[in-house]
Amino acid sequence: MLQVTCAIIQDANKILICQRSASMKLPLKWEFPGGKIEAEESKEDCLRREIKEELNIDITIHKALTVVEHHYAEFSLQLYPFVCSLHSGEVDTLEHAQAIWVDAAELKNYDWAEADLPIVDEYLNGQQDNNKHMVHSFLMVGQSNMAGRGFLNQAPLLFDERIKMLRNGCWQTMWEPINCDRPTSGISLASSFAAAWLEKNPDREIGLIPCADGGSSLDDWRTDGPLFKNAIFQAKLAMENSSLDGILWHQGENDSLMGRSKQYAEKLKNIVDAFRNALEAADIPFISGGLGDFLPLGRYGQYFPESREVNEALLGFTENSDNCYFVSASKLNSNPDGLHFDAPSLRKFGLRYFQAFHRQTNILGALDNEEETIQRLEQRPLTAAEKKTVLEIRYASGLLSQHEYEKQSQHLER
Repeated sequence: MLQVTCAIIQDANKILICQRSASMKLPLKWEFPGGKIEAEESKEDCLRREIKEELNIDITIHKALTVVEHHYAEFSLQLYPFVCSLHSGEVDTLEHAQAIWVDAAELKNYDWAEADLPIVDEYLNGQQDNNKHMVHSFLMVGQSNMAGRGFLNQAPLLFDERIKMLRNGCWQTMWEPINCDRPTSGISLASSFAAAWLEKNPDREIGLIPCADGGSSLDDWRTDGPLFKNAIFQAKLAMENSSLDGILWHQGENDSLMGRSKQYAEKLKNIVDAFRNALEAADIPFISGGLGDFLPLGRYGQYFPESREVNEALLGFTENSDNCYFVSASKLNSNPDGLHFDAPSLRKFGLRYFQAFHRQTNILGALDNEEETIQRLEQRPLTAAEKKTVLEIRYASGLLSQHEYEKQSQHLER
C-alpha cells in the first residue's frame, strides 16, 4: 500500500488546490498536493520536499488531520493530510495541469480524487468549528463621526461580553467610548452595529478595531500617511487571532469645501484598493455612511457647502465598486454643535450599517422599526457575569461608593 502525504496549504484566507495532468493516474482530478514517502523519510520531510519539487514553494506545517485509507481499482494508498501555510515563494506548476487558490467555501465545487474527499469534509467541518470560536473583527476608519461623539448620558448602556474592542493589541470587552481619539470621544455607531451583528450570530464574538481620527481628510488618509499605516498595523495585529470581516468608514466633512468633493470618489477608490491590497482581502466589504443633512445648517455650516456632493460621490462610488455599500444618514439628528450625530442617531446609524453589511446592499433611508430594535438591544438582560463586570467598572470609576458596591455585590451573589 502506498504511503502518501498531502498539504492543505492556506494563505490569505485561500486554499491551494491542484489538478492532476492528463498523463497522470486519475487524470484531471483535483487534489491537495503532496507525494510518496521515501525510505527512512518522515511524513513532514516528505511533504516539504514534495511541495518544493511540485510547486517550488516552502510551507509551514501546522497540524495533521485524520489518515485516509482508500482503495482504487489499480492501487491502494494511505494518505496523510496536514494543514499548512505558505511560508515563502510563488506557486510554479511543475507537474500538475494547474494550481489555483480558492475560498474554503468553494472546495466542494471541484471534481476531487476520491481519496481526498474525506479530507475536504474534515477540513471544512474544522473550519466551521473554528469560526464559532473566532472573533469576527471590523475595522473602524474615517473621522469623528466614525469615532463617535454621541454624549454618553444620552443613550442607555450597550454592554455584551461577546463584543470586543482592540486595546494594546489585545481584545477587551467593549466599553464606550470605543475610539478614544479625542477627549470628546463618546458613543459610536459601531456599538449598535456590533449588537445587531450578534443578534444574527448569537454563538460568536465580534471585535471592533478603532482607528478613526477626528478632523481627518482624505489626504490625511493617504496610503503613505500615519493614519493609514496605523490602521493597517492594527488590523493585521487583530487578524492574528480574528477573522477580518469588514471595513466601516465614515468620513467626508473635511472634504466638503474648496472643490474637494469633485475628487472624492477617485481618492476614496485609491484608499479602498490600498486597504484591500495591504490586508490581502480583495473582496472584503466596505461600508460607508452619508454625511448628516444638518451639516449646512449648523454653526459650522459655512465649512460644508459641498456635503451634498460628497454624499453623491459616496453613493456613486458604491454603485460602481464591488462589495462596497452606502448607508444614508437621512432623518438623523446632531449634537448642539450641528456637526456630530447625537447618541440616539448613532444607535440607528449602526443598525443601518449592519443591514448594509448583512444584506450586501445600499441602505437609502431609515429602516423599519429602528426605535423598537434599538430598545430591544439596549434592554437585553445582562448575564450574572456581565452584571458583576459592570458593577466593578462603575466602582473602579468612582461612580459607586464602597458601601454601595458591597451592597450591590451581595445582592448579585444571592
